[in-house]
This record gives sequence, structure tokens and C-alpha cells, in this order.
Amino acid sequence: MKIKTVNLVAIGGLLSVFLLLVSCSKDRISPLNKPYLRVTALDLASAGPIQPEQSFVGVYMIQMSSKSVTKELQVEYEIISGKALVEGIDYEVLNQDGGKITFPLGVYEMPIRIRWIPQTEESALENNYSAEDYTLTIRLVKNNLDLGVEGFDPKKFRDELKIHKERKDIK
Repeated sequence: MKIKTVNLVAIGGLLSVFLLLVSCSKDRISPLNKPYLRVTALDLASAGPIQPEQSFVGVYMIQMSSKSVTKELQVEYEIISGKALVEGIDYEVLNQDGGKITFPLGVYEMPIRIRWIPQTEESALENNYSAEDYTLTIRLVKNNLDLGVEGFDPKKFRDELKIHKERKDIK
């Protein structure tokens, strides 16, 4: 009698596991395997806010999901400065790629490097600091994959990164 009970429990357990595996729909899992892109800061210092006296190279990564692709992927991006930031005075884009980054096969992260230039009295006089938009935006524009993070509207999540640079008043 004891052996029959053990066998019934074992069969019931196996049946439960089998039903669990069969009930898992492959369709629910496959969207997670769909490749995607996002842009993010490499570290907290790069994420901002950038202080007026800071001088450093911020690294921002375009990251591709870990699903393999069968050909090199080219991503177009743009850097948009707010009205109060001027390239060459507040920041300098160090990438010389013309806004296009190519992911070789097997590479899942590619950097965008921006040198943040400290604010000086001269730069404060040259710049339009009366404007209120002190942001620099890195935006993914075009490629042959979906932009953004899986499960979110790609136009609202991580297809762009905004970095804020602080200002100090110079009198």
C-alpha cells in the first residue's frame, strides 16, 4: 500500500510538471528575444547633472540586446543641444563618426564620448545663458531594429537620453 501511495505521488508530481511545461506558451517568450537598442550613461558622473566647473569625458553607451544578429548593425543618432548649450563652449562630441555607429558581429555596446567643458567667465558672456534649456539629448534615430526597451513604447523610453548641465551665475 505504501509503494502505491509513493507511486501515485510521483506520477502526480510528474503530471503537474508536464502540465506546467505544456501550458507555457512559446509566443509569450519570443518577444523577449526580439533585438532592441537603448542609450544610457556609462556611469553616474556621465548621467548628470553636469556641474559648471566639471571637466571630463562622459561616456554614453548605445546598447544592443543580447540576441545575436546575422549582419553588422548600423545605428544613426543625433545630438541635440538645448538653447543654452553651445558645442565648443559647453561640450565637445569626440566621436568622429558623423552620427553613425556600426556594431560589428558579436559587439553589443558602442560608446559616444562627450567632453564636458567647464564654464568660464568668457564662455558665460558668449553663451545664451538667459535661455532655460540646459540639456543635451542623445537620440537614436534610425536602424533596422526596434528602438527602445522591450515592453515599452519605444518613443517614450530609452531611445533618447537627456543630460542636464548646471549653470553658475557670473557677475
